[in-house]
Amino acid sequence: MRTGKTFWRRNIRAAAFGLLLGCALCWRAGTAEAKLMNLSHFTLGNGLEVAVVENHKAPIVLQMLYYKTGSVNDPKGKGGIAHLLEHMMFRGTKRLPDQAFNRLTEEHGAVSNAYTTYNETGYYEFSDIAKLELMMAMEAERMSGLEMDEAAFAKERDVVLQERRQRFETNPVPLFYETLNKILWQGHPLANPVSGSPEEIKALSVADARDFYRRYYRPDNALLVLAGDIGAREARDLAQKYYGGIARPEGSVPQPEFEKGRAAEAETAMKLAGVEQPRYADYIRLDAGEFSKTDILSLQLLAEYLAGTDYNPKRIAVERNGEIVPKAAYGETILQDGDVIEVVNFVGGG
Repeated sequence: MRTGKTFWRRNIRAAAFGLLLGCALCWRAGTAEAKLMNLSHFTLGNGLEVAVVENHKAPIVLQMLYYKTGSVNDPKGKGGIAHLLEHMMFRGTKRLPDQAFNRLTEEHGAVSNAYTTYNETGYYEFSDIAKLELMMAMEAERMSGLEMDEAAFAKERDVVLQERRQRFETNPVPLFYETLNKILWQGHPLANPVSGSPEEIKALSVADARDFYRRYYRPDNALLVLAGDIGAREARDLAQKYYGGIARPEGSVPQPEFEKGRAAEAETAMKLAGVEQPRYADYIRLDAGEFSKTDILSLQLLAEYLAGTDYNPKRIAVERNGEIVPKAAYGETILQDGDVIEVVNFVGGG
């Protein structure tokens, strides 16, 4: 994730996630709910899916381009390349000079950022409706015309390494989760940190980034979401104008092949400098694919289930695919095959 304007960008990211969740809920719930949310959905000829959520209360719009790829697609030994490519997307393209994307979005009063998870990479811009076409033109340019050179790649690689150092040196929690995932997901990409290990990051090359970009950054592996002061017809016309001309590569999107993670009971202890109060955690891993549809619906009421156990709700954290699930969203989160629900119960001080 890019840094700068942290407060606003974190809130916009939260809004984007909420929007995508709302879209998923409407698609799964049916036509009535979609109409209630003013949601429409269509697919361009090149395979790009487009979702539109109309809300005309203010002349603003959110554009989010969501690629269906993340760190699980990192080639073996090249952990962190999905995340590093996300950083490179803010560098130059065939038509935009280096750093022009950030400069133009800020000059036009827009907010932009990106994120990478295990299964997805998202880019978004929040702007005045009058600036939407500029935002779409620049985002479409990044999908098809990204250019990467050795010097820019080396700089972003150093940025990623510094981000990782700062994250782990100031907060032991990320190290806890990273160690935990290594234990729970032995032999599976979920055992690897999204950012990659320091050793892997240092070994990454611009050729690795170009290859990942070529494989996964394509219209038939993406979802475009437009939400705000825009109608479905206008959205369709603009999506076709800016994204419709991007060619769909031959062949299907490469899919990672890996064995299911080998989870087993284990106990480990970490001693961290500067942490005086110890903390213990009980950890439960649930694979959504092992449950029936009825079971999955029951998991939506996870808060009620946990309330009936010996766990203290105030000391429970729940993750879905590596992302923290807010307590208020337990009853709204829809699980899909392959989703991973992680429940951590903290006991003791710290």
